[in-house]
Amino acid sequence: MRRAKTMAAKVLSISYLENDERKIVKVNPNNGRFTLTYGIVGKYGSTRDVSRSFNLYRFVTHEAVRNADPVLTLNDGSKLRVYHGGAASQMIAIAAGVIERHDSQETLKKNLLEKAKKKALKMKGESKDSDVQEKFLYTNFHFDYPADWDEDY
Repeated sequence: MRRAKTMAAKVLSISYLENDERKIVKVNPNNGRFTLTYGIVGKYGSTRDVSRSFNLYRFVTHEAVRNADPVLTLNDGSKLRVYHGGAASQMIAIAAGVIERHDSQETLKKNLLEKAKKKALKMKGESKDSDVQEKFLYTNFHFDYPADWDEDY
């Protein structure tokens, strides 16, 4: 029974070890992605922090997180370790299913939003074209009014 609930639960955040402390990264509600800030070494040995947004699978398999014992926090309050024993050699099957489900749902949402935006833009473009055609019909024809015609009426 526990497994069925876990598979249906949504991921709220990921925590991982960084400098002997647990760092928590919450999901971005707009796109379902997680922002990771990590240091990179430059060409001449200088380091700088880079912040990038990843989907859930890319986040937990990133080299900065993979060996840092990532744990998923689900909306039902349960916590789910991503790798067996915290070692990055084996991903736990339930965690893999939750990760895959999260990413596929967010991809589906993104695709549906893009289709809706395209449809709205297409409809907006069609209405603009018809407005232009309608204005053309009424503005390009000049009628001579009869002599007794009152234009103000």
